[in-house]
Amino acid sequence: GDGVWDEFNIIFENPEGLAISAAKVYDLSGAEVASLKAGTYNSEASLAWDGRRSGGGKAAAGIYIYQFKAGDKTYNGTVVLAR
Repeated sequence: GDGVWDEFNIIFENPEGLAISAAKVYDLSGAEVASLKAGTYNSEASLAWDGRRSGGGKAAAGIYIYQFKAGDKTYNGTVVLAR
């Protein structure tokens, strides 16, 4: 909440302008934690997560999995949330 590193941003190339869908964050048990939102990082194609659960509360520190679809392809990775 101090304005520094408050969001995790996934920056990607999307030259074909594919629709981005199913952009979610999951905990390691596979439970959905939050939806990724459209990012505003330097006007690049990006998705962002502010470290909060869907209900607005802060997610616990730990390792999370992000996943989104671009066209027919699914992309995923991990992010560590430190508090």
